[in-house]
Amino acid sequence: MVAPDHRLLPAQTGPPPQHEPAWARIPFYPVLLAAALVAVAYIQTDVSVLAVLRTLGVVVLGSIAILLVAWVLVRNGHLAALIAAAVIVVLRTSDLPHAAFATLLLGLGALGLVVFARFRRTPLLAGATGLLNTGALALVIVLVIQATIAGIPERIAADVRPPPSLAGGARGGTDPPPDIYLIMLEDYPRADTLSRLFDFDNSAFLDRLQTDGFTVATDSRSNYMFTAMNLTALLQMDYLGATPTLPSSASLRMLINQNPVFDRLREAGYTIYSSVARWESEAVRTADVNCGGDQINEFELQTMSDSLIGSGLDLVVPGWRAARDRSVVNAELSCLDAASRATPDGQRFVWAHIEAPHIPIVFDANGGPAPSSVYADTAQAVATTQEEYRRAYVAQLQYLNSRVSAQIRQILARATRPPVIVLMSDEGSESRLNWQDASKSDLRERFGTLFAAYTPGHAALFADQPVTVNVFPALLNAYFGTSFPIRTPRFFISSTEDRPDVTETRDPFASP
Repeated sequence: MVAPDHRLLPAQTGPPPQHEPAWARIPFYPVLLAAALVAVAYIQTDVSVLAVLRTLGVVVLGSIAILLVAWVLVRNGHLAALIAAAVIVVLRTSDLPHAAFATLLLGLGALGLVVFARFRRTPLLAGATGLLNTGALALVIVLVIQATIAGIPERIAADVRPPPSLAGGARGGTDPPPDIYLIMLEDYPRADTLSRLFDFDNSAFLDRLQTDGFTVATDSRSNYMFTAMNLTALLQMDYLGATPTLPSSASLRMLINQNPVFDRLREAGYTIYSSVARWESEAVRTADVNCGGDQINEFELQTMSDSLIGSGLDLVVPGWRAARDRSVVNAELSCLDAASRATPDGQRFVWAHIEAPHIPIVFDANGGPAPSSVYADTAQAVATTQEEYRRAYVAQLQYLNSRVSAQIRQILARATRPPVIVLMSDEGSESRLNWQDASKSDLRERFGTLFAAYTPGHAALFADQPVTVNVFPALLNAYFGTSFPIRTPRFFISSTEDRPDVTETRDPFASP
């Protein structure tokens, strides 16, 4: 009988080398890898850490589950870790071709590990665990250094800091100040734009507002082309260009969330309510009461879209993205309703950012799904006829009109004292927006906005030509006796959405 050749036995069946520390033998690198992928996306985007926590938790728990399932199947922790890491990398790819490429790279990496183990004469799988654990720890250290340099710790501290509890009260006098609602509709065009570009007469909606006591401006306009800049000007009550120390990389999200309007309202004893936001760069998360957090936020959606999970859902559930968008807008409207029903200790300020009729077009006139052919992230990307796009856009706007009109009447009916209600849009529609060269856009479409106000005791407070930057100075001066300056109207174009990189232009509505 021939004696067995022990050199042919698998090297990994023996005990791990005694000189290796215990942490190098425990395969934790798949979990660190998964968490690092989320961290990289967070560092590269300006979103609140609160929008990331759920994704991080799901990814970490999911990677642990993948590791444990693989461990049960192959009964070897080192091999299970390699399988789990490979699955995580493949899942992180955005489509099948990238997944195939990632699989090829993983195969080459496995071959490299075999060569490395033979060269070092170490047990293959145990050696791979130590090597990959070390690499994962090094990656985490690099990310921590990168995050520190980018100011992420300060950003996290600002995001998790609770709203200030300012002891305040109403201004002089016996009557408390009114509840204030600011309802902002995303990319809602002015009436003349709807008539000129969409062949739609919006007078029925505007007439209902006037019947309810609103003053409707016919010549309102925004100061900037994009939402984050307009929200910054609105809540800072000043132009971005008026702050010489503001770098081009300044976080508009932080300027939106840390603003003098909220400070003044809290001093007067207001509770601030905010609805969920579709886009995190303009999300108001520093409110005292936030609503709609169960919706899939932008960071979570992007994480899914940049993975095989999103590609798989596109195949199995083709309309899931549009369903998510409908859910967010309906949640924003429901949050407005919930805030009007609440009983705060003092007055309420309700920030209701309704991110419609901004495309993608996802509603028909009755609130049901819009045709899938009109779904796209920009008007220029819609793969249908101009006429079908026009009809679909008008249908979505009609649904929004009905919901907003009904909600306003409910607010007025519930109020024990007449509230202030400002209904406005951040900017106009984008059907003729030139993303590469802003100056070639239809600036009248983009800068012409919806604006209507219910201001008890101060009829026609905003006159007929309100601009975004002066909304709160006029409102606070009228109801709180403040003396905030009213700015001269100025207008800025830009080809970027999230940085104050702007060029001043003439009034788009001025005569040539």
